Formats: sequence, structure tokens, C-alpha cells
Amino acid sequence: MSQFFAATALTGGAAGALDAIDGDALATGDAAMVVTSGASYDYYLNASSGAAEASPNIIAPDTNAGNKRWIKVIPLLSNLGLYSGSSTFAGAAGATVTIGATLASTSYSISIVPTADAEDVGAIWAASKTTSTFKVHCSGTGTPTFDWQLLYNN
Repeated sequence: MSQFFAATALTGGAAGALDAIDGDALATGDAAMVVTSGASYDYYLNASSGAAEASPNIIAPDTNAGNKRWIKVIPLLSNLGLYSGSSTFAGAAGATVTIGATLASTSYSISIVPTADAEDVGAIWAASKTTSTFKVHCSGTGTPTFDWQLLYNN
């Protein structure tokens, strides 16, 4: 049976942090909600992931982690025509973003929000839209990640 955990911090190892939950107490399918002073996050536990920790998307328990990782859940709002995710800037050449679905047309709007200082990335634009991907370009040299949201207008 899956368990549900609540936390008030992502990392840090202190009581109340997601990474403070002992890996021995966790199994695939467990869920957690983390509510901080600035955001809330939903996670599921994948006991065989072994992925490198990359907060806030992947959190490893500090104790008895093994391959267990908390994986951030991106809400599935596709029934409303809303898709979202994260990627990394790749300069003027553009980073190809996979939407995660094949849409019937390219009639969609994209919002891009850098997760670092905008000076690192310069101007931002999306182009080369297909029914399953689009490219995000920037005029700067920085390569921080960005969050994206897509509103399907069809």
C-alpha cells in the first residue's frame, strides 16, 4: 500500500524536509506534497530511479537512499489544453522542447520563464513549432533552465 508524506522543505536534511525521510521507509508509488513559503510541489517515489539529485525535480533521501528518488510530478492539465515542463537554454541555435503529446495543429501559445537571471539568456523567443515539439531560442550565452507552459488553442 502506498504512503503519503508531507514536508515543508525540499532539501537540507532537517526535520520537515523531503530529503530527511529515511529511504528504508519508502517504496515505489509513495507520494509526497511539499509546501514551502513560496511554492508547493507534488512528488512520487521511484525506488529504482538512481537519477542524480537535481532539486526541485529530483530529490534523493539523505539516509538509505539506494536508487530511491522523489520525482516531481508535473500536473497533467492536457485535458484543458495546457502543457508544461522544463528545459535548458541552448543559445541562438535553440533548444528543442518535446511537448509530451501530438497536437492536431500548431495553433498554440508558449510562455517561457527563465529560472535564472534574465541577463544570462538575453531575449527569448519560441519558433519552429510542430505538433509535438517547438524550439526555444535566446540571444544570450547563459545556459540555465527555463520553465515553459503551452496553451493549445484548438
